[in-house]
Amino acid sequence: MHRHNACRVYPPSPASGHSIFGKIGRPLLLPGTNRTCSYVCVPGDEPYRSLNSVCHGAGANIKHFVEAGLSGLDQHGRATLRFDYSGGGPTEVPHLDDRGIDDVVEVLGRHGIVRPVVRLRPLAVLN
Repeated sequence: MHRHNACRVYPPSPASGHSIFGKIGRPLLLPGTNRTCSYVCVPGDEPYRSLNSVCHGAGANIKHFVEAGLSGLDQHGRATLRFDYSGGGPTEVPHLDDRGIDDVVEVLGRHGIVRPVVRLRPLAVLN
């Protein structure tokens, strides 16, 4: 099964012979942006409800939250160092709060698609 712009959710059953993945399923990354957190998740109890897939990232939701005034700059003043190929020094890009990515994770969790395991905050990006 393939769904355009989606990440595959592998529940425990296909990996029943694996000592770890047979118990928790395969971990997956649910990306935010280089200005927000991302999450590492494991399959929930009902990933089939979304064709065993999740959105390939929360960028569109994060953008919507900012444009609608539901999200803004990170209250702690955190930033990502942005490097580029020109060889110049990095620039600081201010972080946004995590309301947009947290909303996506909450919806997926509420519907049993995935369970968040760890939140990752970006420190640097090369683009």
